[in-house]
Amino acid sequence: MAQGGVVTVQIEHRILGKTGVRVSVIGLGTGAFGFGKLERGVGAGIVRRALELGITYLDTAHYYETELMVGDGIAGERERVFVATKTAKRNRRTAEEDLKLSLKQLGTDYVDLWLMHCVNTIADVDALIAPGGPLDLASEAKRAGQVRFIGMTGHARPNVLAYALERYPLDVVMPALGMIDTLVTGPEHSLLPAVRRLDCGLVAMKVLGNGALAGEHSAAIRHALELGAHTAVVGVQSEAEVEQAAAVGVAPLPLNPDERRRLAALAGRQVARREGCPFWPGDTQVIALEPGWKGGVEMVLPTA
Repeated sequence: MAQGGVVTVQIEHRILGKTGVRVSVIGLGTGAFGFGKLERGVGAGIVRRALELGITYLDTAHYYETELMVGDGIAGERERVFVATKTAKRNRRTAEEDLKLSLKQLGTDYVDLWLMHCVNTIADVDALIAPGGPLDLASEAKRAGQVRFIGMTGHARPNVLAYALERYPLDVVMPALGMIDTLVTGPEHSLLPAVRRLDCGLVAMKVLGNGALAGEHSAAIRHALELGAHTAVVGVQSEAEVEQAAAVGVAPLPLNPDERRRLAALAGRQVARREGCPFWPGDTQVIALEPGWKGGVEMVLPTA
């Protein structure tokens, strides 16, 4: 406990694969307090609290409506944080519009990681790597200093990210890497061997299954770290939730057998309730979210 009753922790850091950058094992997921859920000042306060706690990896996107909050929260601290933002566009012109908007809203002249978002089909990969496409733009932005590293996210088909890794020298991938995903899509078998072989940075998302695994909060996060994630992005909606997540990152020990059984049982009940993966693989336009999420669904922008 620090002066004034402010909770402080010392979070573990890991090297984000071949990027060579040290990042906190807990990343701040801003989507959970985006989409108009919180006022700008409140969101910026959450970002500042995360920095106080040693969280250096910040995940955002302009359509989360949190980039302005992140920009406010990191003012004066830009060099000590790692900012990741995204585009879900599949052509150069609209992807470039996204990048320009993100830089403006974040109040910075570069982002540490630019992620091609929601890459769930082979067609998505092919569109991104096509000559003159978004990844050509990303490479140019990297050479120009607007982007330090390039990556992809995938919500439902880790084999698609594995396919992408064989076709483009991605610096980072961000798959869904929660226990629900272990039970349904098996990224440990279809994606993680390629990640290790290529020394790719590995960022985990959906570790709490959009809140479905909150009953096993610590175990759910540590499961992703145990699989080799360099950072696990955790969605929060308050400073108290940031503190709870940060505490897991102090000493993220492997799960013991009882924790693993409880987490697998909870995840299994969610899979049975949803009759499969909660992020439906066949839908690249809308990602289903748990009913408790305000707004019900996350729109992932047209692919045009």
